Amino acid sequence: MSILEDETSDSGVDSRSRLESYVFSCELSSEVPFYTFQADEDEDVEHFLELRTICLGDGAKEENNLVEVTAMNHQGKKTSVPVANLNISCLPMVSLGEFELMAPVTLRLKSGSGPVTVSGLHLVATENEESEISDDDDDDDDVSEEEMPSVKPAKKKQKGLLSILRKLKSAPDQEIRILLLGLDNGGKTTLLKQLASEDISHITPTQGFNIKSVQSQGFKLNVWDIGGQRKIRPYWRNYFENTDMLIYVIDSADRKRFEETGQELAELLDEEKLSGVPVLIFANKQDLLTAAPASEIAEGLNLHTIRDRIWQIQSCSALTGEGVQDGMNWVCKNITAKKK
Repeated sequence: MSILEDETSDSGVDSRSRLESYVFSCELSSEVPFYTFQADEDEDVEHFLELRTICLGDGAKEENNLVEVTAMNHQGKKTSVPVANLNISCLPMVSLGEFELMAPVTLRLKSGSGPVTVSGLHLVATENEESEISDDDDDDDDVSEEEMPSVKPAKKKQKGLLSILRKLKSAPDQEIRILLLGLDNGGKTTLLKQLASEDISHITPTQGFNIKSVQSQGFKLNVWDIGGQRKIRPYWRNYFENTDMLIYVIDSADRKRFEETGQELAELLDEEKLSGVPVLIFANKQDLLTAAPASEIAEGLNLHTIRDRIWQIQSCSALTGEGVQDGMNWVCKNITAKKK
């Protein structure tokens, strides 16, 4: 599959960028625990790995299989993050959406014996450079060929896919890792899709996790939405590493679960790997008449006793979008303060 993008430079010269995609798949196991995706260096070609799904294969045992990805961050340094913790009985597969990484990328089965199949797309972005030669008019006969200075063909102004990517790399947004947690049916996935300006008319429960990248106020917010079902919650801790911001979503209309959601939040705040991490609590589903106000929820969860980090509770409706941007403005403001 390939996509052609036509661009026109300021000089009127037509340029052409091509994005080709190829099916990618590799298998990790105790015998072959890692795979490195790499490509030859070429100034006019960029290679990306777009991860889509990670699943257990035939013969998988009743054990946890932790898959880790190592790739370059925006500072050009290698960083490793867990992307899946699979179990044949409760979480045999996760969908990553469109998780794009620039080569080289190493996939590693950090624990478990597999087999684990990682699939997605190998994206190849190429740009064809053309030359523009300005010719003099035929009626300029008073200038002889010997008097004409030698002129090198002018390179067209790059405006294709690769030039855009290079521009982004030269002045990248600061990447922020946000963990989006909460009980099942709290509206986390709807909130995530609202942030990414995606269709929210059809939402299914998250059985693994979703990842979305959202651009906001000079930040690239990488938001990890982890499923909230009781059987998945023990796996939350596998995603705590390197978290810059915790967003906790509460169903304001489900008063019967306030005690349960409060206990889960308290346990998160006690986690060593989340120590000092700012937390935004979205009091979601405020569009419902039965929703408790944010002030009531804050009092019921004893949020005023939090002393080891900055926090905020924000009324919102992921369905209508009301209050969501206010919450994300708080996130960006306090990430800026934290990074200084």
